[in-house]
Amino acid sequence: MEISPACALRTAIFTASLIALPVHAIELSCPAHITVRPATVNDVPPGWQASQRWTSLSVGGAFVTVGPPEKQIDLKPEIASHDGRRTFSWQFDPADRSERLWMSCVYGTLMLLSRPLPEGLSTCRTEEPFVDAKGTLVARMRCR
Repeated sequence: MEISPACALRTAIFTASLIALPVHAIELSCPAHITVRPATVNDVPPGWQASQRWTSLSVGGAFVTVGPPEKQIDLKPEIASHDGRRTFSWQFDPADRSERLWMSCVYGTLMLLSRPLPEGLSTCRTEEPFVDAKGTLVARMRCR
C-alpha cells in the first residue's frame, strides 16, 4: 500500500505538533485524613455547652480556586456522571490568568488543605472520593 504525499505531509505535521507541544499531565492526591485540634468556641451563650465529636476528618473532595482559597474565588465545575460517580471538570485559558490557580482538598465542612497548581494548565478533572483496593479513601485531581 502506498501513502499519498498529502497524507504523509499531514502525518508529519501532526507528529511534529505533538513533539513541539508536549502535554504535561499531573496528578495530585489529597491526604485521606487529617487530624485537627479541638475547636475553641469563644461566645457560648448561657445555658449552652460547646463540644466537638471528631478531631480526625476524612477527605470529602477537591476543587479549584483562582488565587488562594481564602479569597473564595471558587471556579464552577462542569459536572457529569460516569459509572454512577460524579466527575467535576474545569477548563481555563492559561493566558487569561492574573492569579495562580489553586487546588483545595475539603475536610468536613470547615477545613481545607490547599496548594498552588503549576502554571500553564488548561484543564483539571476530579471525581467523587472513593475507597481503593487497600481500603484507603482517595480524592485526586488530574490536570494538564
